[in-house]
Amino acid sequence: MNNNYLASVNKVVTYFNQSGNRKVFVVDLGLIHPEVEGWGGRYHPGYQTHYRMGWELASFISANTGWELLKRPLIATECVF
Repeated sequence: MNNNYLASVNKVVTYFNQSGNRKVFVVDLGLIHPEVEGWGGRYHPGYQTHYRMGWELASFISANTGWELLKRPLIATECVF
């Protein structure tokens, strides 16, 4: 939910990559934006933040594996009832 540890995580990933393990990655999903995405319970990210981060992670995995993203799931505000 914050980037306090991102520099340390990047160092660990760099260490493993330089040691020959190219299967270790870091994905920076950015910060939460409560003024835009809203809050979940007790100041945790809300569903919009989870959706965005999930989509960013899936896109990263797809780009690095060649696996196709089949379709973008709908968010609640796009569903027609």
